[in-house]
Amino acid sequence: PEVKSQQSVTRTNAKLEIETEYWNERSSGLKLIDESFYCPIETYNFLYLRECFDYPNFINSNSELYVSTLIAFKKILIDLDHLTLKECIERISTEIGIEQFHVECIFKHATYIGIIPVDLSQKIELWLPLPFSVRENPYAY
Repeated sequence: PEVKSQQSVTRTNAKLEIETEYWNERSSGLKLIDESFYCPIETYNFLYLRECFDYPNFINSNSELYVSTLIAFKKILIDLDHLTLKECIERISTEIGIEQFHVECIFKHATYIGIIPVDLSQKIELWLPLPFSVRENPYAY
């Protein structure tokens, strides 16, 4: 992080004190949460998954292509759960006839919104098989 001027830090702390007083008066209290509150692996995964939002044309969840990609993912992940994420993406890309990058964007979006149940406490890497979540997902495809 870049070094902040003392004036900037003082002003930020003053605003924080005002906010703290405001919330304490309403008996809610104020809890500060920053990136250190979260598991570093989950933060890493969410940063990776959020990249899909840079390509909104690829993640239209109402499109037939999106649904077809999810169905292909389900089939491959059930039948061939030993494959790496990259291998899954390559197979689906070939099967459906779209670019691997597009398949990866759909994977990222579906995982981010909870359709593909991945255990986010384990690192998602292209060169590893997907770590599935054991919790029941009501939105699973």
